[in-house]
Amino acid sequence: ELAAMRKEKASAEGRLKSELKALNSELAAQADELASTSRESELASEQFNKQLARVEDATSRSEAQRRRKHQVAVANAKAVVDSEKLAASQARDGMVLARTNIEGLRVDEEMLASRIQEEWHGAVESEQEVME
Repeated sequence: ELAAMRKEKASAEGRLKSELKALNSELAAQADELASTSRESELASEQFNKQLARVEDATSRSEAQRRRKHQVAVANAKAVVDSEKLAASQARDGMVLARTNIEGLRVDEEMLASRIQEEWHGAVESEQEVME
């Protein structure tokens, strides 16, 4: 009976460790996704700066052309700024989600540790009862 209880305890610990490993893998995947979003935002910013430089060169050719291209540049800049704001907001949301997941993992880890400790104490008590 004691051997069966020990085997059950080891099995429970294995399951709990597997659950923790899965949660850690999920968190790592979310962190990778957040890093990817950040890189995409950087690339969009670089592309915007290049486009803006090209537009500024083209606008110097003629006054009428300059006005039209300036309006286009302003519209593009606004669109890029809006896009970057959205990307930044998504990155912040991702960070909040990652922090929430980290806290959730910590709570899960504490709960798992508590469960393991309770099961261990229960097994020790059962073992003592069996020995008595």
